[in-house]
Order: sequence, then C-alpha cells, then structure tokens
Amino acid sequence: MHLISTISSASHQMSPRIGILGQHSYKPEERGLTDESTNSVANQIKRIEDNLVLGYDLMNMYKDESQKLKDDIETLLNQLMDQNEEAL
Repeated sequence: MHLISTISSASHQMSPRIGILGQHSYKPEERGLTDESTNSVANQIKRIEDNLVLGYDLMNMYKDESQKLKDDIETLLNQLMDQNEEAL
C-alpha cells in the first residue's frame, strides 16, 4: 500500500519511472550481475517496469479525456437549460 501512495504522490512531481523506482534503477551491469539467468530476471523486471509506466501514461490519458468529456457534457447541458428557459 505504501508503494501505491508513493507512486501517486510522486506522479504529480516527477516522471512515472522515477515515481515507481525511486532514485534507483535496476541495471544488472551496475550490480555486477551478468549471468544469463540474472539477465533474464533483469529483463523481466525491466518489462514489468515498462508496463507500469505505460499503464500510468494510459491512465493519465484516460483521465484527461474523461475530464474533457465531462466539461463538454456540462457545457452542452448548460446550453440546453438556457434554450429551455428561453422557450418557456
């Protein structure tokens, strides 16, 4: 649960990757891990991180689009109400 709150609070201040990973990145060559199985695990971690970042990007796009649609609906509703009052 702490990770989610850290991610959500960090997403407004920094890029999603930094929010997810903190200040550290998991590069196997920096840790001296070069055998094939470790690289496979590191590749899996990298793919998961990339999917998380993509997910957050898509979620932000969805939020932006939904807010735009809400604003459009509110504008149309106000126009309809104004036209209805004029007709009465």
